[in-house]
Formats: sequence, structure tokens, C-alpha cells
Amino acid sequence: MKKIFLFIFFVLNFLLHSDINIVKEFQIPYKVSVGSFFQHYGRKFDNDLIQYKVYSVKDNILFDKNRKEVGRIEKKENFFIILDDREIKVKEILNDLVIDEKGENIGKFKKDINGNIYSFVLIVNENGDFFERKGLLIDGKDWYAPRNGLCYVFWRVPVEESFVTVEFNLDKLFKVNRIIVRGQNLTGMYGVSKVKIYGSKDGIIFNELKKIDEIVQPTTGKWFVEIPDLNIDVKFLRITVFAKQDKYLDLTECEIWGEKKEED
Repeated sequence: MKKIFLFIFFVLNFLLHSDINIVKEFQIPYKVSVGSFFQHYGRKFDNDLIQYKVYSVKDNILFDKNRKEVGRIEKKENFFIILDDREIKVKEILNDLVIDEKGENIGKFKKDINGNIYSFVLIVNENGDFFERKGLLIDGKDWYAPRNGLCYVFWRVPVEESFVTVEFNLDKLFKVNRIIVRGQNLTGMYGVSKVKIYGSKDGIIFNELKKIDEIVQPTTGKWFVEIPDLNIDVKFLRITVFAKQDKYLDLTECEIWGEKKEED
């Protein structure tokens, strides 16, 4: 009798929790953006950006620390850096900096006494374009201390501008049932104030779906916000998390639970 009861319990539990963590299961790409005042008053400790580290350059061939060829530098009309079979357009290599087509610094070279490049670190698409993130927010881990996930601090910035937005392109239509956002307050200088969820079917028009204004969190330690009972059909999702006034905000995981829908 006891075995039958346990079997029924596990079956019911499975049926009630049969949804999957969509972004982890399908390795959904995402991009990250921050409040508009961040560039003037903020600092970041972002371990989620893809960084290409090259330890030697010889005859325009790029090698890692194991002497394995990882890319090359070509010059056509402009410079191109080829890494992992991806072509990265570069406007110029100026002094010890790599300048992209927008005039922004995306990397830094080191040179020997003869002026020859021998190593560099390149950060690609620092604005957070798709496929340029390591995936820390969808790897199932919610604790990186003493290192961080996505950690930003906003000084002298209104709370409405002290936010980090993570946008997911689900590619196909999914029924999203619930969302969980996780983070950590490493010290008393950290704090989260609210979370907003937006959804879209076309990636152009986003509607606010839910807002959580009261978040229970420790002074130090992990925190999470769960938004249950959504039951929405979307292809695109935005999760915007706001810091408390003049506080650090550290995100470690975004979970999107639901099921795939059959499209018309």
C-alpha cells in the first residue's frame, strides 16, 4: 500500500511540474543591456562576456598559451580578425588598442621593444549581442563567489535607470509558465529593488507582463524572485532587474519554465 501511495505521489508531482527550464534545455542565446546613465556613473564586473585571449602573434597568426592556432589577422580594405571561424571587423589597430567600426575600443595589444604585437585580449561585442555571452545566466549555477555573474553598480543614478535587462530570443513559440531570477548580495552594498517581465511574439512590440515590487532578500547571501502562473505564449522575453539606490546588483541565473507550443 505504501509503495502504491508513493508511486501516485511521484506521478502527480511529475504532472504538476512537467514543464522544463527552456533556456537551459535549449541553450537559448541572450543579450544584456544596462541603464542609460550607467556609462557615466557605473562600474561593472561582468564575467559573462566572451574574452578571446591570445598569447602570441607570429606572421599575423594568433596562438593560445598552448601554441595552438586560434585565428589570424588579415588586411583587406580594413583589418579583420578571424577567431573561431568568425570574422570580426576592425577599423584600425591603433597604438596598443583595437578599434572597431564604431570607433570603440574592443581590445588591447601588447608589443615588444621592436613594436611587434605579441599578445592581446579581445572582448567581442561588449554591448551584449547574441552569442557573445558565456551563458553563466543559464548554466544552472546560482553561486559564483568570490567571482560574480553579472555585477554592476550604479552611483548617483535614479532607481529607474539602475537596471540590468536580459533579453532572450526563444526562436520558437513557447508557453511560459513561470520565471525565476536569482542573484546574490555579497555584502551590504548589494541590493535588488524590483523586477519587471516583458513578452513579445515578434521581437518588436514588448508588453509588460508582471512587476514584482517587494523582494525578500538577505543583507548578504543568495536571493531569488519567482514569478508564477504566467501561462503566456511568447517568442521573446525581457527580464529587467532594478538595483536599490546606489547599490551593486549581481545576477547569477535566469530560469524560464514552460513548454514548447505547436505553431500554426
